[in-house]
Amino acid sequence: MTVPAGPAGYDAALGRQKPAKGERAAVLRYLEDDEAVHARHVGSAVRETGPERVLFDGTVVVLVTDRKLVLGRGSGGIRPRWEVITLPFGHLEPDVSVDSGSGAAVRVPGSGRRSWAVDLPDAESAGRLAEVLRTALAAYRRERMGLTD
Repeated sequence: MTVPAGPAGYDAALGRQKPAKGERAAVLRYLEDDEAVHARHVGSAVRETGPERVLFDGTVVVLVTDRKLVLGRGSGGIRPRWEVITLPFGHLEPDVSVDSGSGAAVRVPGSGRRSWAVDLPDAESAGRLAEVLRTALAAYRRERMGLTD
C-alpha cells in the first residue's frame, strides 16, 4: 500500500476530522513534498522525561511521517500561534512503548538521556500511535540507516 506524501499525505491522515485553526499551515511547513504521512493523532500533553518538564500542555497534534515525529500545539483564539517540535527518527531509539503506569501515554526514547512522553486520551489511541511509530521507525532504521531491529 502506498502512503500519500506531503500535503496530500496530511490530508489523507486527517481524513474526515476537522483540523484546528491554522494547524494545516503550521504543520505543512515541517513536511517535505516526498515525506509520507502515516498517522495523525490528537493528544493532551507532551513531556520531556528525565528532568520531567512539560513541553506542550492542552490539545497537541501528533503526526508520524516516514522520517520524523511532528508535535504541534496552537494557542487557540482568533489568530492562534502554533509551536511545533520535530523529532527526527535518526535521533530516536526503536523501543517505543505505551507507559504501563498510565496506559494512555506513549514513551518515545531518544539517543542519549533524553526521551519524551505523549499523553493521549485513552489506552487504545496510545496503542495505535505506539504501533504506527514503531513500524515507521523500524522501516527508517532499516532502509535509511542500514540498521536491524
